[in-house]
Amino acid sequence: MQSQRTILSLIALTIILLAAGCLNPDKEELSSAPLAIAQQEAARAGGAVQPLSSLVETKTNFEKGEFEEISEVLNTIATGRKTLNLIEQYDIDVQFEAGSGSRFNPNTNQIVIETKHERLSAALILIHEVTHARFLHDGSAADVKANGRQEFVQKKVAEEMEAVASAIEAKMELERAGINVSELSCTLENPYRQAHWAATSVAQNDDPGVDDKTLESVGRAAGRASVLQSLLNGKAVTSNTKQTYPFYWGAEWDKQNEAS
Repeated sequence: MQSQRTILSLIALTIILLAAGCLNPDKEELSSAPLAIAQQEAARAGGAVQPLSSLVETKTNFEKGEFEEISEVLNTIATGRKTLNLIEQYDIDVQFEAGSGSRFNPNTNQIVIETKHERLSAALILIHEVTHARFLHDGSAADVKANGRQEFVQKKVAEEMEAVASAIEAKMELERAGINVSELSCTLENPYRQAHWAATSVAQNDDPGVDDKTLESVGRAAGRASVLQSLLNGKAVTSNTKQTYPFYWGAEWDKQNEAS
C-alpha cells in the first residue's frame, strides 16, 4: 500500500511540476551533435576497470595521458566503470581533437572528445557519448527507414534523454564519492535535480521508512521525466542547428523518406 501511494504521489508531483513550469528551464543547447546520436545499454557492472590497453597502445602520448586521466575518474563510480566496460565490449574508438566538438559517429564507431575539456568534464562527456553508442550496439536505436515518423522522433528524443540524464547522474555519483564537481555544469541539470529532490521528498513523507534504493529509483524516474519534458517542449535545442529536437528529427525523417 505504501509503495502504491508513493507511485501515485510521484505521478501527482509530476503533473504539478509540469503545470507550474518547474520542468521547463530556460532554453539550453545540448552539447552532442544530433546526427551522431545512437545508443546502447550498459550491460555489465563489476569492479574497477583499468585504462583499456587495447585503446591506449594505439594512441599518441597526449591521448594516452588524457584517456588514463579520464579512466581514473570513471573508475571511482559505478556508471563510469560500466562506461569503460562498454567501450571495451563494443570496441569503441576514443579520440581527442581540438575545435571539432564532442560526438559519437555511428558510422565509424568512434567517439571524439574536444580537447579543451578538463578530465572531470571529459569523463561526463564520455559517459554521454557512450550512452549514445549503446543504442546502436544493442539494436534499440531509432531507424529512419523502418520506423514511422512519430516513432522515429520519439525514439530519438528518448535516446538523448538517456544520454543527458546519465551524465547528470554520474556527476551526482562523483559528488557522493567526495569529488569536487561544483564547477561542472551539465545540460538540464537544474530541472533534473529539482524533480529528483521533490519526488524523493514526497516519497519520504508518504513512507518515512522507505529505503535508500527506492528513494534513488523514485528520484531518477522524476529527474529523467523532467529531462524528457524539456526536450519535448523545446526548452533544449540541438547544438548544430539550434532547432528543437522534435522538429529536427521530424525534418530528418521527412528528408530521408521524401522519395518513398
